[in-house]
Amino acid sequence: MEGIKIIKNIANDDRTFLAEYNGQICVLKKYHDAIENIKEVAILNRVSLTGYAPKILLKGKDFIVQEYLEGQSLNTLFIQATRQDDVKMLENLANWLSIYLQIFYSVVDGCIVKHIDFNNFIIFNDRCYGVDYDSVEEGLNNIDIANIVAYACVNCVGDVFSCFPFVRVILKNFHVEIIDIINEVKDFFVDYNSAMHILDVDNLMESLLAINEKVLNRI
Repeated sequence: MEGIKIIKNIANDDRTFLAEYNGQICVLKKYHDAIENIKEVAILNRVSLTGYAPKILLKGKDFIVQEYLEGQSLNTLFIQATRQDDVKMLENLANWLSIYLQIFYSVVDGCIVKHIDFNNFIIFNDRCYGVDYDSVEEGLNNIDIANIVAYACVNCVGDVFSCFPFVRVILKNFHVEIIDIINEVKDFFVDYNSAMHILDVDNLMESLLAINEKVLNRI
């Protein structure tokens, strides 16, 4: 990796770094094997052509250097919006994420993001960018939608209803109701709780079904 200067680690792993290459701030990502590298490079190349993912500046056998995107993570803005009950911002975030996903599905046909982490999406100038494609695999879009809804419920500030404006718009944009994806949502909660031991899964499920019953069937 000659010519690349690592500045600092920017993820909870030993693979992703803020770096400098040819005088330009960038992101260095290391890989444990060549197959993983080839997979992500192929997807990044497709999505970056649409303008919704960083471009690859340099690639090697076990690393890539990609553009550094200005902006804030979707997770940071989502937490801030739920804390402040900023309905308009929550709706905007949901719309921007929906546009990104619809573009992703159109260029990576038959695949889903699968592992949803709002930290892997960057918001800048009213656009959502995807920056991590490690978990992409074949699957149905509803799995992503369920994981987005579940992630929003787990990471919002306050009770589950504080993320309702975001959830409502996501479901509306993909023509899905909570009841359609409830089993996948529950699976996410159970998996999360097995590691964190902090969720009242039954209460969360009841709250989501209440949202569906009272409001979502009106959109």
